[in-house]
Amino acid sequence: MRYLLRSVEDPSLLIPAEKAWNARTTEAAKFREMGFNVQEYLLSSLGQAAAQSMEIEQGLRGAWIGTVS
Repeated sequence: MRYLLRSVEDPSLLIPAEKAWNARTTEAAKFREMGFNVQEYLLSSLGQAAAQSMEIEQGLRGAWIGTVS
């Protein structure tokens, strides 16, 4: 499962959540320039989606577990 973030102001700006989350990426910088808090938005939105869908919840748990070293 892939999680993407799209700008409402610039619909051509569509990036994977992991790139948006990393504050050092140029993609995240584009959102910050628009005054957008990417990490806060992703946490809130993915939490809401997980509450509505067991598949999304499981996918997020798997994604998190897969990133832990």
